[in-house]
Amino acid sequence: MFVFILIGIYIDPLFNLKVEPYRVLIELSDSLFMDSLKSIGINIETESGRFATATITQDYFDILKSRDYIVRLEMAKPVEFFNDKGKDAINLIPVISIHGDAENVIVGIIDQGIDLSHPGFLSNGRSIFSGLWDQTENSLSPPLWFDYGRWYSQEDISQKPPDLDDTGHGTAISGTICGRDSVYGGILKEGNFYFVKIIPDEMGVIDGLSFLVNLAESLNLPLVVNMSLGHRFGPHDGQTLFERFIKDMVDNSTIKVYPVASAGNYGGSFIHAGGLTTFGDSSFLSIDSTSLLLVNLSSEDSITCISIYYPEGSSQSIRLSMNNSYFSDWFKDTVLFINSGLPSQIDSILFYSGSYTQYYHQVLVVIFKNPGGFNNYFGINLFGDIGSRVDAWVSYGKSRFINASGIYKRVIPPEDRYQIGPPGSSPVVVTAGAFTSRTAWNTITGEQVEKGGEIYEPAVWTSRGRMCDFVKPDFLLPGRYIVSFYSGDESVSPDLIVGSGLYSSYGTSYSCAFLTGVIAILLSLDRERDVIQALRVSSSLFNNPDSISGYGIPDVEAAAGIVSFGIALQDFGVKIESSGWVKVYWRQGSVENEGEWVLYRDTLIVFRTDVVQGQKDYSFKDLPGIGRHIYKLYLLLDGNMELKAKKEADVYSEDLKVVNRMDHILFLPSGERATVRIYNLIGEKVGEILIQDVPKTFYPSSSGIYFVRYRSTIKKVLLVK
Repeated sequence: MFVFILIGIYIDPLFNLKVEPYRVLIELSDSLFMDSLKSIGINIETESGRFATATITQDYFDILKSRDYIVRLEMAKPVEFFNDKGKDAINLIPVISIHGDAENVIVGIIDQGIDLSHPGFLSNGRSIFSGLWDQTENSLSPPLWFDYGRWYSQEDISQKPPDLDDTGHGTAISGTICGRDSVYGGILKEGNFYFVKIIPDEMGVIDGLSFLVNLAESLNLPLVVNMSLGHRFGPHDGQTLFERFIKDMVDNSTIKVYPVASAGNYGGSFIHAGGLTTFGDSSFLSIDSTSLLLVNLSSEDSITCISIYYPEGSSQSIRLSMNNSYFSDWFKDTVLFINSGLPSQIDSILFYSGSYTQYYHQVLVVIFKNPGGFNNYFGINLFGDIGSRVDAWVSYGKSRFINASGIYKRVIPPEDRYQIGPPGSSPVVVTAGAFTSRTAWNTITGEQVEKGGEIYEPAVWTSRGRMCDFVKPDFLLPGRYIVSFYSGDESVSPDLIVGSGLYSSYGTSYSCAFLTGVIAILLSLDRERDVIQALRVSSSLFNNPDSISGYGIPDVEAAAGIVSFGIALQDFGVKIESSGWVKVYWRQGSVENEGEWVLYRDTLIVFRTDVVQGQKDYSFKDLPGIGRHIYKLYLLLDGNMELKAKKEADVYSEDLKVVNRMDHILFLPSGERATVRIYNLIGEKVGEILIQDVPKTFYPSSSGIYFVRYRSTIKKVLLVK
């Protein structure tokens, strides 16, 4: 378990930019000092345990940084927003036809705006939203518990719907969750819907979440909060101040709180680079004489921020270059604002190197570019201890790391992983990646638009996460070409318009909206159940989660069955043996009712047995014959059959032979076409090979344990490079 230990004060280097007033996140050494903040005149907006948000001036900043009870003082980082058939893809339609409401659940949406004049947000002439908090508007009517922004009641919205959406993002996301349309309507038919238009930074998110938690607690109802947003600051380990603040609010609430976030749309985009520092000589003028991070500075960026993290205790000096020429000295453990001696393309640079936590040392480089110009290569060299793991992110801007390992011998290359950042990297936030649920549509003029791709495949741009103490992302939900609402203020390409006020779009924001609606439905069935575990058990990769798909695609009908009947199905799997036999097994958790387990293979009942009180493991061996089979486990209770779980099994006459040659794997074909996927120890896919007529090989990039997955079989091998 990752435990955060207080190590003394951390002052965010971004305060050096001196952009007042400061919207801040504060961590205290003890909650007892919260009164000390108030006594010096600081107006706290949200407080939870040792954490607080506030807006302060430079004078208050100077006071706070000298107080010994301040542990961390951070600027609120800006957040980004990650902008039918999807319901079929997760087996949702059978559930919403019966349970399509969440009247006993609070559903909150935190976003950058919504066009409430859209007819899809009206029911019998009244708004479907019970209230809206606009944080960006100065007024004398703030909501309860806060002293800024404007509160709109349901009556206010119904009489004169405010148009608060210039980008269309919040309108589309809300339409997916709860919009009214006969064909493309949202997941939830009824519910208690609240919207928070935030100032787009961490403080706006935390204050919005705090407001929704207070509201739900006052009504004693569970809360699901859609946050189709995120950012790229921090080490992406779920332990930033922002994420620990959210965790504290969730853990200490009197009701169940489910924050739901987008994984992000950064798959394949080179926002992350990682690797080990190597031996070098700092006396050489060549920029690849020491470990090198290389960034292609986008001509579209006016500001680019690069965040670098390596183990605290590793000694590294840093030097900066542009287009293969150094322009700085070697820096170490310092903060500098550089505005002279710079390349002509750069106006100024904020540089920081110092302790971030007891685990990480941080290097922060904020580049302010002069207008115009072309893309340029910006280099960051590290010289010091070798063998230290370095992870770096382009935390702000459109610039990207360059894959130049074929040119520079000590470059730290881009990696297509560790892309899910706050808040989605938090263990208490449920995070949604995206899969393809639509590849074509007809426009409003009747033109057919084809986009290609495979149904159920993870979207190439869905962000990759980590596999550590917890799995990220948690699930894959529909996110590629979702039909939803668009704002009247939004400019939409004609080939995307599907109907009046409807368009096709994509992004993990939609996946997040789907997951929000699904969780709300499951909570409405029984708020006391572990609805997230029910979704895990029902998902396609429950037994083999990875860093792209998490636990995979949930089967909502199966999850609803688990929640409805109060029997916790903790495991369900299918194992194919070399003899052709198939072993089906499941583990039953707590039981409150008597009933019968019924196991189907395809359309045939192959096994049934009584539900036994107390935890119990069940198994059944079947000889189904060659081909693809679907095993479905039902619970028969009081004459009703509820689907609990299902898995596919591919049975073949001859198995693919996998030969471990120690430094590589040799695959010998059996005559059957097979796709083999290779994963490393942390669940990341590192290879995919199609095998049919001739032997194929796989050579690892490094020594370690690898998992070979083909059809329904997984083999573990140790390879030495």
